[in-house]
Amino acid sequence: MNTKLTIFFILTSSCILDSYAGSATWNLNPTNNSWGAASNWTPATVPNGSSDVATFDVSNTTAIDLGLAVKLDRMVFNPGASSFTFTVSEANLTISGLGVVNNSGVTQNFTNSLGSCTFIGTASAGDINFTINGALRFEKSTSAGSATIANNPIMLGTNYGLTSFSGDATAGNAIITNKGGGGSNGIFGGLTMFFDHANAGNAIITNEGGLTDFSGDGGTLFISGGNGGNATLISNGGGTANADGSLTEFSVGSNAGNATLIANSSPFAGTLSGGQILFSYDSDGGTCRVMVFGNGSLALTTHDDSPITIGSIEGDGLVIIGFHDLIVGSNNHSTVFSGHITSQGGDGTMTKIGRGSLTLTKGNSYSAGTFIRGGQLIANNKNGSATGTSPVQIDFGGLAGRGIIAGPVTVGDNGGRLARISPGSQSDEDTDTLTVQNIVTFNSDGIYAFQVDSDQSQSDILDAAGLTINAGAQFMATDLGTSALAPGTMFTAVNNTAVGAINGTFANLVDGSTVTIGNNNFQVNYEGGDGNDLTLTVVSAGP
Repeated sequence: MNTKLTIFFILTSSCILDSYAGSATWNLNPTNNSWGAASNWTPATVPNGSSDVATFDVSNTTAIDLGLAVKLDRMVFNPGASSFTFTVSEANLTISGLGVVNNSGVTQNFTNSLGSCTFIGTASAGDINFTINGALRFEKSTSAGSATIANNPIMLGTNYGLTSFSGDATAGNAIITNKGGGGSNGIFGGLTMFFDHANAGNAIITNEGGLTDFSGDGGTLFISGGNGGNATLISNGGGTANADGSLTEFSVGSNAGNATLIANSSPFAGTLSGGQILFSYDSDGGTCRVMVFGNGSLALTTHDDSPITIGSIEGDGLVIIGFHDLIVGSNNHSTVFSGHITSQGGDGTMTKIGRGSLTLTKGNSYSAGTFIRGGQLIANNKNGSATGTSPVQIDFGGLAGRGIIAGPVTVGDNGGRLARISPGSQSDEDTDTLTVQNIVTFNSDGIYAFQVDSDQSQSDILDAAGLTINAGAQFMATDLGTSALAPGTMFTAVNNTAVGAINGTFANLVDGSTVTIGNNNFQVNYEGGDGNDLTLTVVSAGP
């Protein structure tokens, strides 16, 4: 990215010449294709002033070469106008008023090579097609409208494929493609930048990976107040085994907003071959939706020491948190993540917040801690540990699932907010076994949400290597069925795999007492099973 940034700041320092003329309409039969020839316009003057309007209708010459620095208030294409192509070579086109008004019903095209097209003030690009071999800039309160923009690969000294948004500019509903580099197409991929509070709006921005070995990727960079808005930002994988996957990066002072960030896989092995989403320095994810697939990745490795929040995570790709704190759930969505979360030797943590659920279906390898502070974390993995080797602390919300957790689990923080553990792949919709290969501790505000299904004669099981129940902890039991069970039917609520006895009892589940669950009465035994399990045995039909 450093080379692209250098190119950008060189381009923004260029001067735009001022040459005033008057408003005019391009002729049906112009003498040539030069914008600067007065004989091509009616009246015979060249539109080239900040208050000038260039109008286009039907014409027999539709390929127009600017060839000089041009300033306009707006460009207007009348109903039924021809489809034009405007070439901006080493000149500059600046539009400062309404922008481009296309009423023609057909596509209008702009191509530049080393030259620049700049929208300032409140101008909009409308629905124009741009092919960028130079620079396209949106400044102040401008908008890309519903334009289609292709940033071609960058070849130093020849062309620059760069679109930038600054000030309060927005990408609107534009469709932007940052082409990947490779071969004769250029060394580096095309680039889109947002900075100084610019916003990606509702745009769809696609970054292409490198096309050949060791070629550069297309990229989108947010920096210095740049915001992802509600855009969809797609990073695709590289085209060969040694080509870089493309990159969406949030850098200094930027925020992903409510964007959807997608990192797609490459068919070639290797972490760098897949599309990449990177949060660096003090950037933040806001309420963004993150989707990573295959060897596509989300990485926090260059972030500073502050926590990084994202809305949600899904897919089957790679999440690299390093030494950082990843907070997931700010958009309240319920998602399934079937990929791998790793700290790659760091001591990173993950915190679940919000009202939604996050289901983890594979083993993970981060180690410093898992915190649940809203919604549900559902462990449905068959191998490894859904939460890595880290301890799990449920401050508020719930832990559910039918998977495996390696570290110790603490339910509740004695702060008065309810925290619960509930086996079952969907928590309150089915019964199953949740395995904790370590001690489970219930604090005063901790709840074991236990379910029986009398119709299926089965129940939840918490499989734990030791159980401590502190004063005030509650046992909340429900029956998913309605059947009356035969006396003597026994369910194991906690299978204690440790050698020692269960330490303590739930406040509302006294040892030896009788409790009613649905249409059955059960006797409670903290010394059941093989002598140290919590079992419930049917003694009679319910009330």
